[in-house]
Parts: sequence; structure tokens; C-alpha cells
Amino acid sequence: MDANNPPADLDLITRLVQEIGEIDPLEGILDVSLQRAVAVTSASRGLALLMDDAGLPLHTLHYPRKTLAENRLLGVLQQIAIEATDDLWIADTQAPNALQPAWQLAISASTDFPRSLLGVPFRGGNCRGYIFLCHPSSGAFTNRHRTLLKAFAASVSLAISRAHTLKNADAPVEETDLWVTSIIHDLRSPIANLTGTLEVLAGIPALNANASAASLLAIAQRSAQRLEKLALALMDTLRLRSGQPVAHFKMISPHALLNEAMAVMEGQISPLGQTLKRVEISLPASLYADSGLLERVLVNLLENASRYSPEGSRITLSATGTTDAVTFSVRDEGPGIPAERIPLLFTPYQPQASGTGLGLAYCKLAVNAHGGKIWVENLPEHGSIFYFSIPAPAADRLDA
Repeated sequence: MDANNPPADLDLITRLVQEIGEIDPLEGILDVSLQRAVAVTSASRGLALLMDDAGLPLHTLHYPRKTLAENRLLGVLQQIAIEATDDLWIADTQAPNALQPAWQLAISASTDFPRSLLGVPFRGGNCRGYIFLCHPSSGAFTNRHRTLLKAFAASVSLAISRAHTLKNADAPVEETDLWVTSIIHDLRSPIANLTGTLEVLAGIPALNANASAASLLAIAQRSAQRLEKLALALMDTLRLRSGQPVAHFKMISPHALLNEAMAVMEGQISPLGQTLKRVEISLPASLYADSGLLERVLVNLLENASRYSPEGSRITLSATGTTDAVTFSVRDEGPGIPAERIPLLFTPYQPQASGTGLGLAYCKLAVNAHGGKIWVENLPEHGSIFYFSIPAPAADRLDA
């Protein structure tokens, strides 16, 4: 691809978005995306791994069809997918220190392990996964291939989220909510196109070399990500309001939940000159909850705290466990909340000073779905603290 003329790659992404836009089964979305990724990168083989939040495999796809000789390859890639959270781009897997020791041990007896390996993570609904591309020659994949695969993965994430939503959209909803749901459904292709286009543009060296252009592109990417999150949050809010099943409960680690929220927010807070502090007190080993819903609650509260906090201030994320519940809190050093606004904070579509107010409404519905409660308190000096508590797991769940 000519770095200054990316329309061909943008067209590839547009066609992929249109093609997977009407596919509902997750396996179909992955299958089509994997075939297209192998074709445009001239890879010898592609694998797509779909897992739940705990890393347990849900589905594995190969293109072309898997042979018995590739079982060792599948095992290594599953381990990589569970442990890694970012792109994987290895020009030569047989070079010294190219792979982690555990992965090297797994392929030591293989003579046909691919020399080039490219992998990109994706996430949608309550699933996550990796798309891997392999080639027998070293140095087979370029930065263009990596950029294209990231754009494909972004489109897969949106398509899987949309399929996950439609799969669970079987409960009656109010006419207004149905209308809004239809609009969000129609927005999926433009959002995916926008996200994929920005991924391609971000891979153009000439744009990255220009500080102004790179800054504008970063702003556009953050805005596109926010648009995607708002659409998903709105869809979940409508489903929670209508009583549709959204939560996928299992035993999770509250410590790991804090890790995920911190990882999402640290990169957003640091450029604003703010610091993020974490406090844990007597946390239990397990909590019976939906990790995806609660992670979004924490991220929403942290984003809210950052939005209203001045530069140089500190935001504190805390979690405290008792025999009855685990209570999470987010403390900011902003101006506080006017008393007359507090009763309306968690009401859907109540505009705030910045934003739609949808985030806090979602937080309340998600916490209520766990049998918990959420509230806010102003601090005497300045700032506020948002709390939410989740009931401790029953003894029979702990035994299980």
C-alpha cells in the first residue's frame, strides 16, 4: 500500500463490515473475517480463538481446515491468547528469544511451526479472542498487514457485540426503546467503518510523522471509541430496563476487576495530569458477579471523576470487603455535586454538565442487576465519592 494512498485498504474494510453486518452466529462472523484476513495478507493459515472472560475456549476456527499436525500450534496460540492482551508480531519465531520460554518449549519438537506470526485481540459482548495469521517464511508480515488486521479485529468486535445483543433481545420492550434499538442497530456499520478507517490512517507513517496530524488522529480515535462505548452502553441500558437477561454471573476476582479498570483508565488519566490511586481493604478472593458489567461500572465512574477533576488532582479507586458485601468507591477532588442534582444523577437521559447522563443510569441498572445498590456523597471540603456495593457470594457458591 502506498502510505499516502490508502483507499484500497479502506475499501477492504468497508466490504468486510458490510459482509459481516448481517451475520448473526458468532462462528460465521469469525469465519468470514478469518478468510478475508488470510486472503489480503497472503498468510498460509489463519486461526481465530474465541474465549470467555475467564480465558476458557468457546470456539476455534481454522482456515484452511486444521490438520492433526497443527495441534501443537493450536496449543501454543491458545496459551498466547490467554496470556497476551496486545498485538503479537513476530518476524521469526525461530530467532533467539523470539518467544517466551513456555511457548518455546511447546514448539521445540515441531519442525513446521510458522516462522512468521501475527496476532490481534478482539472483544465483543462477554467474549474475547484473538485472530492469528501464520506464514512459513520469516518476515512475511508488514506493518500494513498489522494495521489491516487491527481494523478487521475492530470490525469483528462490533459485529460480535451486535450479534450478542440481538441474541438476547427476545423480551418485550417499550415502543420508544424498540425505536432506539433499531437506530443503534443501523449505526453498527458506520461505527465499524469509522473505527476501521482510523486504524488504517493510524498506520500511515507520513501522518504519524506530522505532530499535528497525529494529534488530530488520536482525538478522532478516542472519539470513535467513545461513540462505540456509548452505543453499547445505551443498548445494555435498554435491555436492563426491559428485564432482558444481560448479566453472566460467575465467580470472579474483585482484585482482577480492579486491575482491569485501572488498566483501562491509567492511559486516559495520565495525559490530563491526574493520578490514580488504588486502595484495597480485606477483599475476598471471589465475588459472584458479571465481570464485564462491573468493569464498565468502574470505568464509567472513573471517567466521570476524571471529567470533573482539575489537573494535578488525585482520583482514588477503593474496594472494601465484609462478610455481607464488597463495596467499591471512586473519590474525586472536583467541585462536588449540587444537592438538587443528586436525586436525578442515576435517571436515564438526564443531561449532566458534560455528557448525556447515560453512564450513571447504566451504572445503577447494572448494580441493581447484581442485587446491589449505588449512591453518592459530597465531601465536606470538596469533591465527591460514588459508592456501589455487591452482595458477597452465598456459601454454596463459594463451595462450588
